[in-house]
Amino acid sequence: MPFRRGRGSPSRHGRGAAASPRVDPVTGRRGAVSAERAFAVGRTALRAAGVFTMDPHNGFPVGTPDRPVAQMSWHGVAHSASAAIALLALAVTAVALAVRCVRRGAVLPAVLNGVVAVVLFLPMSPDRRSIQIAVNGLVAFTWTTVVAMYLRCTP
Repeated sequence: MPFRRGRGSPSRHGRGAAASPRVDPVTGRRGAVSAERAFAVGRTALRAAGVFTMDPHNGFPVGTPDRPVAQMSWHGVAHSASAAIALLALAVTAVALAVRCVRRGAVLPAVLNGVVAVVLFLPMSPDRRSIQIAVNGLVAFTWTTVVAMYLRCTP
């Protein structure tokens, strides 16, 4: 966020941002910035997952042997860890937004955010990992798009 005078800077009484928490624009309550922070972590981790490439294995890309790689490279590990952190952070963001919607009394958005959180929190099954990654990606990016469109349309 751009710097705004009075937010986070020490006041004449010597108190900074820790003494005066932000007011949430959705609920009007003090504090409650967990959704923004979790989304920032997810955004950063998703960028890192894009920077580090995955090792070719299990027939992807075409021409690769249809078996797992014997030993993952450092960038394959970094990709997998970053992607896991990104999905976890998006799930935490969905939980935080569900709580906000419950406090506001918006039932349908609270339920939808809760469903997204449950889908993203599900553990990966070794047998169906590829399908589950595709479904998680579809759910995560659809949900992110819908939330962004909603925030853009609200005054």
